[in-house]
This record gives sequence, C-alpha cells and structure tokens, in this order.
Amino acid sequence: MITTPHNVNEKEGPRVEPLRLEHLDNVYDTINAAFKDDPMSKYINEGTKEPGPRGRAVLKRIWKSVYGHSIKRRLTYTVNAGDAIIVATPAEEDIAKPSPIDSAIDFFLQAFENLFGHLTEQNKRSQELKRKVKKLSEENLGDSAKDMIHINLLATRPESQGNGYGTALD
Repeated sequence: MITTPHNVNEKEGPRVEPLRLEHLDNVYDTINAAFKDDPMSKYINEGTKEPGPRGRAVLKRIWKSVYGHSIKRRLTYTVNAGDAIIVATPAEEDIAKPSPIDSAIDFFLQAFENLFGHLTEQNKRSQELKRKVKKLSEENLGDSAKDMIHINLLATRPESQGNGYGTALD
C-alpha cells in the first residue's frame, strides 16, 4: 500500500517551509544519505578514515553549528522537516549587512577554516572545488553572477525521492 507522506497534500504537492534548527539532525542524515554514492563526495573524502561514533558525534555538532548560522544568512528551506533541503545564497544586492554578532561568528568560522582547513586532504579538495567553481562562474557569468541566487545545496533523502520534494524546492 502506497501512503502519502504527512507533509504532502495530493492536490497541492509537498509543503515547503523555512528550515529551522530542530530540523538539522534530520538534514544531516539526509545530506549524508543523498551524497553517499556521489562521485564528487567520494573524491573529496577519498582516503579519509571513517570516524567512530564519538568522532561522528563531534562532526555532527560542528556541522550543526555552522548550518545553524547559515539558516540566518542564507535562503534555507525544507520539505518534511529535513527529508529534502535547499540552501541558497541570495544575490549580492539582497544580502543584508551582518550584525556585529554575525560578523564575529563569520570571523571565528573563517579563522577555524583557515587554521584547520589546510591540515587534511579532504579540506584541500573542498577548497580546490570551491576555487574551480568560482573560476567557472567568473569565466561564464562574469559580473552578472552577483545578481543571481546561488544554489549551494539541493538534496533529498533517497527513500523520499520521487515524491516531488526537489521540484517543490526548486
């Protein structure tokens, strides 16, 4: 028997809602499941030892802190409390000036990334990807890129795929 997920109205489709802090545990699991077999994720994580339970818990806490901050600064929406997610950066003209607290958090996160980011091959590969995407964007979009919304992430939990969640978020 096929059931309709609780967040889907058959006439209206999936209900999109702003991402909230209480969704982050589910989002973390969704992203890991959605990108488990992704070739780019495999390249970035190649040679990285799988952390144990304690290491996974620490990584999840760090990730939740960073994404919790992103919720305020980016366009973040979900379907079914994290079974699908979109994270986008608004056009430059639509980005509000950060508060002093947000500026301090941004400074801390950037310092953390600069301090530890160069230590692992995984972070080197992530930075390589960011540089290449930025270069492609500059070469192909030029100055018009600053007027566009940039989709940072779009993911749907594998068992929720086929329900129109990604389409609803797009």
